[in-house]
Amino acid sequence: MPHTGRHAGRGIELPARRRRYGHPPGGVLRVDRLTFGAKNSDRLPTYHRLDVSTQGEFKLLGVKTTAGVTVFNVYNRQNVWYRSYQTFGGSGSANDVLLMGRAINVFLRFGF
Repeated sequence: MPHTGRHAGRGIELPARRRRYGHPPGGVLRVDRLTFGAKNSDRLPTYHRLDVSTQGEFKLLGVKTTAGVTVFNVYNRQNVWYRSYQTFGGSGSANDVLLMGRAINVFLRFGF
């Protein structure tokens, strides 16, 4: 497999400000439901993610081929998508719903 000498690498860092959301003040519970505080009165934890990608071109049996790999969320940070609230039996709970952790994508493209 002769290599044509074409190679590309990329990296992107995705920092973001903390998103606003309304939260239950002190977790106040009334008649099996949560009473929320003022709209956008609190913030979710800071969102941060690092993605990297690399790819190379070569000929495979005379066909232009590109192979590469992408790693999303390189350091596997637990970013919060939103906060879910549930009530049951006179008590309530808050759960963080997380975005995807580290994911690896390996690809192979053929050009005709």
